[in-house]
Amino acid sequence: MIGTMPKQLILGLCLVLGASGIPAHPLDPALLELQESVAGTVEVLWRLPLSQSGNAPLSPEFPERCHSMSAPGAAEVGQSVIQRWRMDCGSGSLVGERIGVAGVAGLDSRKTDALVRIRLADGRLVQAVLRGDAPSFEVPRHAGP
Repeated sequence: MIGTMPKQLILGLCLVLGASGIPAHPLDPALLELQESVAGTVEVLWRLPLSQSGNAPLSPEFPERCHSMSAPGAAEVGQSVIQRWRMDCGSGSLVGERIGVAGVAGLDSRKTDALVRIRLADGRLVQAVLRGDAPSFEVPRHAGP
């Protein structure tokens, strides 16, 4: 049956079906890496895939006591935008605090996840995957089982 269709109709169907607004690749998550120091400073790396930048980008959320010590420096690396900056979170650790990712169009509507890696001052590595139904988590007080 396709062999009898005019070429213009086939081309038109391909264009319409191909331009259906397919969302960003679900395996292209955002990445938040934090390196905590004993002095209370936190080095932040925030990687957002270019496929996710959009008009309402995602942004990391930190405890209210954390304040930026420097403006984020941004660079486009490959298919991502990477921002780095330093925060002062006072004398306490991030343990027991809530870390998350938010945005006008959150993780759920963007159909993506965010990976979080936190190197705590005590040497532990805490990792989490944030999703639309769970866009934040509490940094655990003790290592997992």
